[in-house]
Amino acid sequence: MTTAVNIAAGQSKEQTIAALRQAMAAQSGGTATGATFGLGEALPVPEALENTLAGAVRKGAVSVIEQPGAVLAGLIAEVTKTGHVALVGLAEQGLLSVVELGGKLSNIVCVPDPGMQPLEVIGLLADGVDLVVASLARTPPPSQARPLQARLRTSGCALVFVGQQWPGAAAEISSSVAGVSGLGTGYGRIRAVDYQVSVSGTRFPRRQCRWRVGEQVEQNNVVAFPAQRRS
Repeated sequence: MTTAVNIAAGQSKEQTIAALRQAMAAQSGGTATGATFGLGEALPVPEALENTLAGAVRKGAVSVIEQPGAVLAGLIAEVTKTGHVALVGLAEQGLLSVVELGGKLSNIVCVPDPGMQPLEVIGLLADGVDLVVASLARTPPPSQARPLQARLRTSGCALVFVGQQWPGAAAEISSSVAGVSGLGTGYGRIRAVDYQVSVSGTRFPRRQCRWRVGEQVEQNNVVAFPAQRRS
């Protein structure tokens, strides 16, 4: 199971730091450092997405993803196989997909509500994990984003920012439901979902692919959806 951190209203900065450090130490077996991957190194992605997302999430950099979904779950799952992840401002119910994609919940710290200073919480977590995934109410101004980015570079942690833009993001990832499989006569259930996945970045041109999550099925059992449907 994951390690959860609850930040109470009115909690002091010292209490917040202590709670986060305790959670990270418990997660990593007594140490609060998570330098599993080298600085600047690309974090692992699902094997089927390697040609598309290679280099999209790097240590010390910020990437943006449109919203939670299968692609984000796949990224979290791959990192937790050998490293540690912190989730900030995200509901835990989405973790079922992480498990289904082979992730380790024991390598995840969850902070459902980061309180009034979410960027400071992200910075503290960055000192102890390989990847922070954060969903906040708004895009931080450059004056607040720059110090956090400097801290990410120092700690060697990657940040994936969900649902909002980030000043100077190194990569932007998006996906849409392209079709569902297993809906033919007599099937009665969805056996697989196809996603159209795309990424653009400062270091590489736009790339895209089609990614199937679930069982392999015959093409005539695939029902297509309009590309604007996001996941």
